Amino acid sequence: MSERLSHEDRQQIVDDFCNDHGGWNAEAFFTEVRDSKGQHPAYCWFTWDGDAAAFAYNVAEARHFVHGLIVRYEIEVVDQGAVIVTYVEGPMVFSPPGNRNWGGGYCKIDVTSETSMGDFCDEASTALHSWIRRYHLAVVHAGRSIKGAESLAAALEAKAAAAKPKAA
Repeated sequence: MSERLSHEDRQQIVDDFCNDHGGWNAEAFFTEVRDSKGQHPAYCWFTWDGDAAAFAYNVAEARHFVHGLIVRYEIEVVDQGAVIVTYVEGPMVFSPPGNRNWGGGYCKIDVTSETSMGDFCDEASTALHSWIRRYHLAVVHAGRSIKGAESLAAALEAKAAAAKPKAA
């Protein structure tokens, strides 16, 4: 991508495409953009160098390779002198939001590390906020409130912030 398009620009381009074609079809959209030979407003969004595009695609495949790998974690909590063991499934790796702008990779979760779990809570909060933005309309349509999800996102943010190293 040589140039970034704003959210508003992309929205207008997609609206126009859907109006012209009766809906969204990613393959048809890509073909339309490619066949424009640089005249389509979304042309700058794509990587047209074959080697660079193939590399980016292979990196995406590598990211997908770890997607969905689940590990069963054993969590021990001491409550009034009693040890309570809970088994929870979770991802093997995660992508800390703080690393994303720099092309950072995935990290293996370490449930014994406050820093690792804080970063994981940060990712969870980011994903939950994304879910809220995407599905708020559906939740309201179903006659429910989004407040519980917002409260959970705030709790995850607080846990993430508490795990961050303190500046000297």
